[in-house]
Amino acid sequence: MPPSLLVATKKGLFEFRRRGKGSWKAQAPAFLGAPVSASLGDPRDGTVYAALDHGHFGTKLHRRGRDGKWEELATPKYPPRAKGTKSEDSMGRPLSSTLKMIWTMEIDPRRGPCCGRGRPAASRTRASPSASSG
Repeated sequence: MPPSLLVATKKGLFEFRRRGKGSWKAQAPAFLGAPVSASLGDPRDGTVYAALDHGHFGTKLHRRGRDGKWEELATPKYPPRAKGTKSEDSMGRPLSSTLKMIWTMEIDPRRGPCCGRGRPAASRTRASPSASSG
């Protein structure tokens, strides 16, 4: 597969593939009109991941395989809050455990795709390639 450039925007996911020595060709856009907060191409097998911020419908994670078809994956979730940890911020407001946005993704060579989650001081969670939201 030729080198490609993924561009995640508020208006969808755009992909450009290199042709020859300097020109790029735009591919058909994906998720046209939907905000795409992050995208990732997996060089190991050509899979493309896209994180969408649907506002009212929440954060969604999608994957495109070699067949070119997009499928929705299970959205990463926070682990349950440990007993004895704070459930309120310094102003007494409840702390949310709801995923607000996926703001970055990367390939962990040992475990596969990982997502950075949109919550202060959040670490990474694995985006399981086999998980499906059904």
